[in-house]
Amino acid sequence: MTEFDRAREWRTANRYTKRLLSEKTGFSISSIDAFEAGENRNGQPVDARAFKRYRLCCAAVGAGLDGFDW
Repeated sequence: MTEFDRAREWRTANRYTKRLLSEKTGFSISSIDAFEAGENRNGQPVDARAFKRYRLCCAAVGAGLDGFDW
């Protein structure tokens, strides 16, 4: 299982839709799609720093914090 698979598994296990997680983290639905696939629509790998920010935001949401204003 890749880290991208784990991102999807965490989201579904916590019953977050992509839309809801997008609202809570400030990341777009298409970004969440890319993070869970490991690559963007052009087939390029996701940016490691962006994926790290996404994981940190998900951890914060899991801890009850949300409303990120980038």
